[in-house]
Formats: sequence, C-alpha cells, structure tokens
Amino acid sequence: MFSLTKRKPSSAIDAGGAIEDTDIAIQKMKDSGFDLGTDINQEQRIPRFADGGTTRHWERVTPMTNFVIKGDLKMCRYLFVNGAKCTRPTLARYKNFPLLMAAKEGHIDICKWLYMHGAKEDIQKLDLMGDGTPLRSTILTQRCFYAYTREYVKKKFSVSQWLILNGALCCQDYNDSGQIDEVVLKRDLSIDSRPMFLSWAQDELKIRNNFLFFLYGTSTNQHKQQHLFFNGNKSGIMENIADYVGIVRGRDLRIIRQLASILSTLIQEDEESSN
Repeated sequence: MFSLTKRKPSSAIDAGGAIEDTDIAIQKMKDSGFDLGTDINQEQRIPRFADGGTTRHWERVTPMTNFVIKGDLKMCRYLFVNGAKCTRPTLARYKNFPLLMAAKEGHIDICKWLYMHGAKEDIQKLDLMGDGTPLRSTILTQRCFYAYTREYVKKKFSVSQWLILNGALCCQDYNDSGQIDEVVLKRDLSIDSRPMFLSWAQDELKIRNNFLFFLYGTSTNQHKQQHLFFNGNKSGIMENIADYVGIVRGRDLRIIRQLASILSTLIQEDEESSN
C-alpha cells in the first residue's frame, strides 16, 4: 500500500529535479482513475480516451508508466520519491514498461531521467510480446514518417540516437566499452531504417574530422600536440571545445565508428542479395 499524503522528504531521495505538489499529484492520480490504496508499483485498470476524449478504452498500467506516457516528468519524480520503480516489472503480464513508453512517445527528457534512476538495465528489454524494445519502438513509427510532421520525426530520431549512444545496441557484457552486438543491431534496426542511421553515423564522423582539421590547421606540420600552442597550452581545452560543440568522442565515438562500419557492410550485402 502507499499514500501520496505521506510523501518522503524530497531531501531524502534525489529525484533529479522538481517534483509535483502533493495536492496536485493526488488530483492527477484520481483524474487518471487510480486507486490510491493500491500498491504504487501495481498495474491498475484505468480508462484511456481517444478521438478528442469521445472514445474510451481500458488499459492496465502502473502509475509511473501512465505519467511517462503523458510526458509528465514532475509527476514521475513525485512517484519515484514515493517508492515507484523506474524499471520494468518482473511479472509477465506487464506489456509496457517506463523506458519503452518514454521512447515510443518521444519523451527524451523522461528517457534520460529514467536511465539515471534505475532504467539503464531496461535499454534492451523486450515487451510482453517479445518483439519490441525501446529502440525499435522509435524506429517503427519512422517507417511512416510521411504521416507525421517533420518536428515529430526529428524528435523520434533524437530518441533513437540517444538510445544507441547509451547502449541500446551494445553487448551486455561490454556495455561500458561501447562494443556493438551485431545480433542486437540486426534485430532492432530494420533494413529500411539502416541507411538513415548510416547517414547519421557518417555525418558525425565527418563533423569530427572537420573539427580536428580546424584545430590542427594546415601549417602545424600535422603534429598532434601542436594544438596546445594555439589553445593556451592546456591539454583539456580541445576536449572542452569538443564537448561544447557536440563532437562525439570516447565511448560515443567508438559506437559511431562501429555503427558506420557495420551498417555499410550490411547495406552492401542487402543490395547485392537483392540484385
């Protein structure tokens, strides 16, 4: 059991930002159809409205998943402080889980928050049907990009990029090193989506190469330490500049390089097999 009227002090748990006001949170729970006397991590059957509120269907979700779908980060933080889990429930009947739905809805801010509060382990998890992952949920809608606005497609692709750079395609045993698992890549990146991700990876590498060329210049005899002379003799200045302008490096760079290499090979194989 839980009670939103007995919230833990916000200082006791790091919620990662502002949380919802207690009275407002209670009202939001009631408006959504939740029973406040039920365990906070238990699924409940609540109404979901479509077609501008005229069509109602019933859905089983946890409070956390419900407010993830709505994109209500303050409410998610509030539930977290009150004991709600950010990870996928272990019971088989749970069709959806927070990170999957955050990715599917294109809520990158909530994806990042969930990841930092326990959902890192769910970045490759499958849904109840065994055929949907957070990354794949963003790509399925991209196939029908012509039906959505450019802004919506861009938002979804940003989530895809973030998921990839945070281990969605990496080997479980080598997640921190950024080693891509080709089996996972083939599973989650559909054939028709691969050219788009290859283009992204190649663009990132091109931007990085242009950045390095700009820093080193053409009159330094290509000595790799020469940039220290031009940047105040501080070894960290290049890294700081790179981070500021969004240049991939470190683990992200390893992932991008592998992605470009593997996708180039797969796309070529697909083209040869279709001829």
